Amino acid sequence: MTGSAGYIGRYVVTTLAEQGHEVFAVLRDSSKVNFTGDVVIIESDLWQLDMEKYASIVHGATLIHLAWQDGFVHTSDAHMGHLSDHFNFVRSCINLGLKKVVGLGTMHELGPQTGLVGEDAVPNPQNQYGIAKNALRLSLAELCERNGVEYLWLRCYYILGDDTRNHSVFTKMLQLDAAGEKTMPLTLGTTKFDFIDVEELGRKIAIVSAINDSTGVLNIGSGKVMTLRERLEQFHIEHNLTIALDFGAFPERQGISEGCWPDIQRLTRISATSLES
Repeated sequence: MTGSAGYIGRYVVTTLAEQGHEVFAVLRDSSKVNFTGDVVIIESDLWQLDMEKYASIVHGATLIHLAWQDGFVHTSDAHMGHLSDHFNFVRSCINLGLKKVVGLGTMHELGPQTGLVGEDAVPNPQNQYGIAKNALRLSLAELCERNGVEYLWLRCYYILGDDTRNHSVFTKMLQLDAAGEKTMPLTLGTTKFDFIDVEELGRKIAIVSAINDSTGVLNIGSGKVMTLRERLEQFHIEHNLTIALDFGAFPERQGISEGCWPDIQRLTRISATSLES
């Protein structure tokens, strides 16, 4: 598994270990984690990793590839700059006999969407992050099909939790409150999303990745749709904040939709299969 010490990755590793899987966790700095269970840490820069050294580990294994630079900076040049590195790394694993590839996608692959979003939605990415992720999705799909390797692409939507790290409006609320600001100006917050906590997301990724024959694009979400205002108010209470939320201080952005949320019917079925087995 790559990105093992990242925003999402640490929760995936923890769940996999709890489920009794042997996990080989690739990360740059082992001081950032304290995993328990059957977890072997491989401390290395991913692009400098000598895969031949780990051939016996890779053969017949599942790769969960979460590593990604600047995931919260959607205009970063690193997204396209490292695209070939991601492809070449996965290809090197496949050449050593990898059984399955699990990649991590994003709603930003799709661009503007409205309402319930199916797994067959037509991508129209609008930023460098989404463009690069969509390109990796397509290239890995072709690579895996050509080599007879199982391929699962997990498309995530609105992620919360570990909120000092995720650069969201929720992070901003924490920062303003800590700075002693009295009010936080906001839009009306009527846009709807499926908000999922990063720890819950990590558990879901671990569960579906370990199931045989779970392939293709799979939407990941909580199944609970809320307006942004509802979630902000809930977050405010959860964190005992004192800052006042000034909804309507800013106008809604022009052309903004009612929001979007994932169709998770297939996720629900796959998860039920896991519980039965």
